[in-house]
Amino acid sequence: GDWLQQVNPEDQPRVRASYSGPARRDEAGCVEYRLRDGAGRERWVLDMLLARYDAEGQWKGYLSAAIDISERKRVEEALRVQRDDLAALLDQCPAPVWTSDATGSGYANHACLAWVGAKPDDGGGLELSRYVHPDERDAWQRRRERSLLDRARFDGDVRLQRADGEFRHVHFAAVPVGSAGTGAKCLVGFLEDLTVCRETAQALAAAEQRRTEIIAVLGEARGEGLAQVRHTAELVRLLFPKEAAVQKTAAAVLAQAQQLESSVEVMLEPLPG
Repeated sequence: GDWLQQVNPEDQPRVRASYSGPARRDEAGCVEYRLRDGAGRERWVLDMLLARYDAEGQWKGYLSAAIDISERKRVEEALRVQRDDLAALLDQCPAPVWTSDATGSGYANHACLAWVGAKPDDGGGLELSRYVHPDERDAWQRRRERSLLDRARFDGDVRLQRADGEFRHVHFAAVPVGSAGTGAKCLVGFLEDLTVCRETAQALAAAEQRRTEIIAVLGEARGEGLAQVRHTAELVRLLFPKEAAVQKTAAAVLAQAQQLESSVEVMLEPLPG
């Protein structure tokens, strides 16, 4: 009819198709389109359609109820602009940023996509759990779901597969966001690769253990070990006072023991006991 001429030309084919054919009796349809009102302003309309049938079961068209949804569309557009602006800002962030909804999928910035090796144009968003180590994936998913339900912080350490295929030790920290009520809409978080820190800590721990062992060995040498050598040399000198060769050897051993003992003292001096 004439009202169709008031529909935005881009939407007319879709609206015409919605009205052109019969539907099942129990199937309601709906279509959104832009329509010029009496003042010439363009409004967004939600048209809900219910098929009409006569007593013989012949389709007779539709019963239609139209609702003005212009305000909702304005809000949606404003939210879309804000979301796009936020995504553009987060894409400049060098740290991996990710979000996760109830399905486990969500937005990821360029740094996060590059870290796991996902393509920016992958459909459906990034599902980070796909990159969690298989041994830890179930626990990760259960904790994520519980955090969303309880609106609780979601953080911890996990092994995550990097773009090169290596599983790295990663710390994740995310907070729930969304309107108040039952559960949260999504989690927003960061990732931090802890592998180098962990390896450094392990190397320092090993070095400290080795240092402790060296101190123990040197302590023994300073104590009983060198003392026994020195006492033995002095005893030999007393037992063989007339043996010049024995006396000379014992004196040399005693001097070396004393020198070594002094060296050990110097080595141990800067070290805590």
